[in-house]
Amino acid sequence: LTSGAQHITGIKTDGTLWGWGQNGNGALDIVSTTNPGYYEQLPVLMGGADAWTYNKNGRFNSFAIKSNGTLWATGSNTNGILGIGSTSTPFVLTQVGTVSNYVAVDGYSHHTIALRSDGTLWAWGRNDYNQLGQGTTSADVLSPIQVGAGTEWAKIAVSGTGGSFAIKTNGTLYCWGKTCSSNLTGSNTITSRPSPFQIGTATNWLFVEPGYCHVLALKTDNTLWAWGEYSAGQLGIPGTNGIQSQTPKQVGTTTW
Repeated sequence: LTSGAQHITGIKTDGTLWGWGQNGNGALDIVSTTNPGYYEQLPVLMGGADAWTYNKNGRFNSFAIKSNGTLWATGSNTNGILGIGSTSTPFVLTQVGTVSNYVAVDGYSHHTIALRSDGTLWAWGRNDYNQLGQGTTSADVLSPIQVGAGTEWAKIAVSGTGGSFAIKTNGTLYCWGKTCSSNLTGSNTITSRPSPFQIGTATNWLFVEPGYCHVLALKTDNTLWAWGEYSAGQLGIPGTNGIQSQTPKQVGTTTW
C-alpha cells in the first residue's frame, strides 16, 4: 500500500492494482473531467487486469510498474511530474516513455525519480532547486533524464520539500536538491545540493524515508537513524525537541 495526500493505492497478490480516496485529476485512473475531485469510498480496479509489481503515490498522483517493467502514471501533472512529455492531465494511467526495465519510482509534489534494473537513476519534473541532480537548475523537465552516469543505484526516495535520496549497492547514502529550514543533506552546511552528495561515510545504509523536513533511515545492523527538523518530536530523540539535527543521530539503542 502507498498513500498520497488523499488517496491510497495497493497491489493484490494476483497482481491487480486498486485505489480509493480522492480521484483528483484521475489519480485513481478514472476519467471525470466534470468532477475530477470526487471520492471513491471503496477500492476500485486500476489498469484493468494487467499484472503490476510496484506502485507509489505522489501527493496528488499515482505511479505503478507493470510486470513487464514499463512505468505508468496518472493524476496531477504539475511541472511535468508524470514524465509523459507534457504538463497535460491524462486522467488515466499513461506510459512514461517506452523502456521496459523500471523497478522503482518515487515522487511527491513536483518532481520524480526512478530506478531501472541496470542500476541507472532517472529524474524529471521541477528542477529549480537541483531536484533532478543535473548539477544545475533548469526549467521543468517533462521526460526522464539520467542522474549522472552511474549504474550502482539500489534504493530511492523523495522528500516533500524537493529533496532526492538514493542508496548505492555499496550501502552509501546520497542526497541532492532542496533542503528545508533544517538540513536534510546530513552535513553541517545547510544548502541545496546540485548533484548527489554523500551523507557521512557509512557503508551500511539499507533504507531511507524522508518526511517533509526530516529523514529516517535504517542501517543493515538494524539501527535506526534520524536527522533534520525536530519541531514536534519527529526524530524520536528525547530532550532535543525544537533542535535541528544536521547529521544522522541514532534513535534509541534498540534494533529495528
